[in-house]
Order: sequence, then structure tokens, then C-alpha cells
Amino acid sequence: MTATHIPPSLAREIIAHIGRNAPLREAQAYRYLRDAGFTIDELALMAGRRPAFIGWRLDLLKLCQRGQSTLDAGRITWNLAWEIAQLSHPSQNVMLTRWARGEFASSKEAEQAARALAADENDTPVPQQTRERVSDAAGRHWTKEEDQWLLDHWDHSNAQLAEDLGRTENAIPHRRRALRPEEFASRTR
Repeated sequence: MTATHIPPSLAREIIAHIGRNAPLREAQAYRYLRDAGFTIDELALMAGRRPAFIGWRLDLLKLCQRGQSTLDAGRITWNLAWEIAQLSHPSQNVMLTRWARGEFASSKEAEQAARALAADENDTPVPQQTRERVSDAAGRHWTKEEDQWLLDHWDHSNAQLAEDLGRTENAIPHRRRALRPEEFASRTR
């Protein structure tokens, strides 16, 4: 345990009262606790989350003010907000303007554009997807590996599945409806 300015019991209380559907509030609370001396691993243990999840939430604080306002208002998903947060502030404004104009067919398309823009900023190639993808009824792309993982963890809550798969919580029920375990089992054997 690291030396902190806040007792661990109080930190657990703060984490317990964070709104799960308020990613920026959650990120601000994690930053406050991290600044108080807690490590990301300790925060993850107290929150019952993976350390990567805590890091993703903290990354949302890199969003420009306009991006944070858009996320708070629910006009973009936190996945898209995270992708936009990886950009410089001028590029963030470009992506937010394009999103507001409706230039993207879906948030996934906007996420891909943000990744491409980040690759341009960093002069790195955009990684190519080599896995075969299938779409659910809502048009979200899922790999066969993700489908199998979803089936293996069928009894988990939507929130836990969304966190572990890096999806939004509302994507999981759609995928569950589209993917019946008995149908998948008969297709793979």
C-alpha cells in the first residue's frame, strides 16, 4: 500500500458513490484518488475493475472542453470519446465538428476515422484488421472470438461483459439477442 492523504476506507466510499453512467465524473474521482497517492492497481482493486479500465477512464480527461461537454450531454459514446481524446486538441475539434455535422454513419465509423487521424498525427500506420468480422442486427461488428467469449461468459452482467469486451453496455443486449447459445454451439461443432 502506498502512502496516501486519504484513508483507503474513504477511497472505497468515494468509488462506491461514483456514477457508473457518468464516465467523466468517474475519471475525475479516479484522478483525485490517484493524486492523493493511490496507484491505478489499487484503484482497480477497490473499484472491482481492471487497471486498464481505470486508465481508459483517466484518458477521457485529455478531452478538450467541447469534447467533455459533448460526452456529458450523451451525444457521443465513451468509446468514441476515448478515441477522440487520443488526438491533439485541434484534431479533437475537427472530429467533434464532423460528428456534429453527421458525417459518420455510426460511432464505429467515427472511431475508425479518429484512429486514422491519430496515426497521421503520430506518423504510424493504421493496423489492419485480419480477423473475419460479422455484424449484429444493430450493425455493430463482432469477431468470432468475441462471440465465443460472450457465450463463455453468458451469465455475466451486461456491464461486466461490456467492460471486458470494450463495448458500450447497450451493445451487449443487442448482441445477446442476435446470438443464441444453442445456435452458436450447433454452428461451431
